[in-house]
Amino acid sequence: MSQLTFVSKTVLQDLPDDVLLSIFTYFSHGELCQIIGCVCRHWHSLSRDPCLWKHINLSNYSHSMTYQAIKTACHYFRTAYSLKLPCYDCFKDDNLVSIVRFCPTLYKIDCSFCVAITCQAIVSLVDCCPNLIDINLEGSNIKDRAVQVMSKLKLRSINLSHCTRLTDESLYLLGNGYSYLEIVNLDGIEFNQSAVIYFIALCKDRIKSICIDGANLSDFALEFISHCKLLHKLDISFCDQMTSAALYHLRALKDLRSLRLKKGHNFTNDALNDLFNYVILTRNIHWSCHITLLDLTECSQLDNNGLHSIAANCPQLKELNLSWCWNISDTGVDYILRMCRLLVSVILIGLHQITCNNLVDAPSFWKYLKFLNLTCCNSVKDSVVKELARNMKNLLIIDYYGERIDLMQP
Repeated sequence: MSQLTFVSKTVLQDLPDDVLLSIFTYFSHGELCQIIGCVCRHWHSLSRDPCLWKHINLSNYSHSMTYQAIKTACHYFRTAYSLKLPCYDCFKDDNLVSIVRFCPTLYKIDCSFCVAITCQAIVSLVDCCPNLIDINLEGSNIKDRAVQVMSKLKLRSINLSHCTRLTDESLYLLGNGYSYLEIVNLDGIEFNQSAVIYFIALCKDRIKSICIDGANLSDFALEFISHCKLLHKLDISFCDQMTSAALYHLRALKDLRSLRLKKGHNFTNDALNDLFNYVILTRNIHWSCHITLLDLTECSQLDNNGLHSIAANCPQLKELNLSWCWNISDTGVDYILRMCRLLVSVILIGLHQITCNNLVDAPSFWKYLKFLNLTCCNSVKDSVVKELARNMKNLLIIDYYGERIDLMQP
């Protein structure tokens, strides 16, 4: 008679608490409140463990249950370090105030696109969360008064992108009252050049990252920005008023890691070529050798020769955007294919000359590539793109129509 073998079954309730907590990290905070905490008393207790509530993201709450769910969850926030709020129109001052009074240890908050937030809510935020060093208010309707209120904090990073009700007064406040500020995003706000220069003059010895709208800026402004010797990231949109002389000033920024110069229509190919070929003699290295992100969207004079200089002198490049650089052809694509082996993201929107036939070798050269955007590249055949998708399974490719390549479709 054969001997029976009994196999014990492990159910979730039998798992050690540390394993359960590890599993619970895959659930949203809304799910922890409304599902996990309702299974049993033990899970209810575990769902409140502080390790699950250090970094809170409320942005995925459904619109209909946002307020009630947040009100229920507030008691879990006492040890939170960072908080991302939902960006619904109905999320108002009283919602924010009801949350932040439970967050005395908060050091980072993201209120982006919370358009109903007012200065009064900012006052409560500053009073309740004195340890804040990072605030994101992108797309909100705050005014200069809110910037003045936040000067009481020791902020190191502030995002005011597209806060279009701000005036030059906010730049004066940022320059004079934010002595710890290192990272600032001011994109989408057309400040006057004089205010920008004033701000840079006061912060040049500590600013490490700046994103700014260049609509009102000339070469003179970039000359002042070049005095920011600690700058690692420079992002300027709308470089329409700048000329090739502006690129000369960039040479002083010897530690750049990220560079975005959008709509630089006046930047000649020769000037771009000279910039990326420039050697810092005191270090005997190329100026661009540390750059990992480069965005030259609509720098329309860039051609294959300029792109060769970029590919040859940016060995650390991981993200590259050449959208609407119409003079780039397959020759230029071949340069970055063979010289930029670390690329993770390549955006080539609107390059009508390229066929991408040479990307048949991409699996050998671009082993880390995860994203390729070929929107409006009308000379690239579908067969070429689908073949590339078949050979690089982990690569997300966007086709001519801006749609994700689906190999299941005929």
